[in-house]
Amino acid sequence: MTSDENKRIASLTTGAIKTTAGEAIKAMIAAVEAAEAKTAEMRAAVEQYVAEFDKAAEELADTVGSHVATCQSVIDSFQEHHWKILNVDPKPEPETPAIEQLRARAAPSHPVDLDRELVKLTALVPSTADGRR
Repeated sequence: MTSDENKRIASLTTGAIKTTAGEAIKAMIAAVEAAEAKTAEMRAAVEQYVAEFDKAAEELADTVGSHVATCQSVIDSFQEHHWKILNVDPKPEPETPAIEQLRARAAPSHPVDLDRELVKLTALVPSTADGRR
C-alpha cells in the first residue's frame, strides 16, 4: 500500500469514527431531553395529585366537622327534650372512676404527628402518576 492509500484509509476510518460518535452523542442528548420531559410530566402529575388530594382532604374535613356538629346538636336537643319531659334541671353528673379510666385509656399516650399520618395515608391512595387510579 502506498502512503496516499494509507492516508485515505486513515481519513475514512477517522471520518467513520467521528460520524458514529456524533450520532451517539445526538442519541444520548435526545435520551436526556426525553427523560427531562418525562420528569416534568411526572412532576406535573404529582403536583396535580397533591392538589386533588389536598382538596379532597379539605372537603372530607369540612364534611366530618359538619357531621360532628350536627350530631352534637341532635344530642343536645335530645337531652334538652328529655330533661324537659323529666322536669329535671340538667346538671352534669360527676364522672365515675370507671368513666375517668376509660377517658384516660382513650387518650393517645404520645402526641400524634398529623403530617406523618397524612404521608402514610397518601402512600395508600392510588395515584395517576403510577397508573393505579
